[in-house]
Amino acid sequence: MRRRSIYLLPFLALSILSAGASWSAESSPSWVIVVRPKADAVKSGALLTIYIQAINTSDRTIGIRTTSAWYDWDVVVRDSQGNVVPYTKKGLYLSDDKKGGGPLATVRNFFQVLTPGDGYTDEINVAALYDMRRPGRYFIQVQRENTALIWVSQGRRPDDDPTHALVKSKTVGVTVTE
Repeated sequence: MRRRSIYLLPFLALSILSAGASWSAESSPSWVIVVRPKADAVKSGALLTIYIQAINTSDRTIGIRTTSAWYDWDVVVRDSQGNVVPYTKKGLYLSDDKKGGGPLATVRNFFQVLTPGDGYTDEINVAALYDMRRPGRYFIQVQRENTALIWVSQGRRPDDDPTHALVKSKTVGVTVTE
């Protein structure tokens, strides 16, 4: 009996590893976030608009729930020392509303259906949400939970998605001048 379990051990290990490999392949996000500032440099106090694009990188049709740009996307702004930039009064109000799912949480409420390679774009005035009045270099990253995704072609709902990973954009830099 002992000899049989020794022979089964490598088979069992291989089975577990191959099951994990297929799970991890399925669990990678099926879409990416691309962030682009409207301008690389702006004057202090001016609008600092970023364009946020969600792009379907899978080979299937997906849907991403959209409510409002500021609610759907988590924007993180850091200064040149890597410190998180504080909210403005408006940003703080919207942040509190977002946490509580308040009345501003749902300005629109539908699914953006994206075929493979397709995308949609939102825009946010980052300077209205974060105190970026001080001249200097700022770095912006946008993220969103993958639970926003459903597989339209398979009729899957967000809760059926095996990943609840955070999808993050690359960081983009902007300069604020006097």
